[in-house]
Amino acid sequence: MTLGLYIGRFQPFHNAHLGIALESLRQCDKLLFVLGSAQQSRTRKNPFTVEERSSMIRASLEGAGVSPERILFAGIEDHPDDAVWCQRVKAAAARYSPKPVLFGAEKDDSAYYLRIFPEWELRIFPVQISMSATEIRQRYFAGQVFEHMVQGGASSFLHQFAQTADFAALKAVQT
Repeated sequence: MTLGLYIGRFQPFHNAHLGIALESLRQCDKLLFVLGSAQQSRTRKNPFTVEERSSMIRASLEGAGVSPERILFAGIEDHPDDAVWCQRVKAAAARYSPKPVLFGAEKDDSAYYLRIFPEWELRIFPVQISMSATEIRQRYFAGQVFEHMVQGGASSFLHQFAQTADFAALKAVQT
């Protein structure tokens, strides 16, 4: 079994993420989403919990025809020491495979983490869609159109979340 690893915050999971995930799944048997900032939620930068992000990703991929058995999740807490954080990612992957394939895109300097796993094969995808989760969150909380930036499963999740007290509290926070 080939295990793929896709690391990100996915706040929210958008069309560019979906494209990378689908291409990764063409090249591996199962894809483990390593969800960063697991200790943070209910902020404007990190509005969603690990469970909510997992649900959003699963719904988006199932909507694209991916079997749920091929999708795995692990929440990883941030750490200021890259070596500690790297060990946490490795521990999450080791539950499934000693040597996964790491997938990602290098849209900006924040993707440096892709290069700190030299023992794993790294497959970089070209940025097909220039998209920012920050922009989506800004539009979302401002009540502006964002649906063209996310797939049906993520859009449904975001619309349901917008009916919650948590959304109202986050929307009330001034940025």
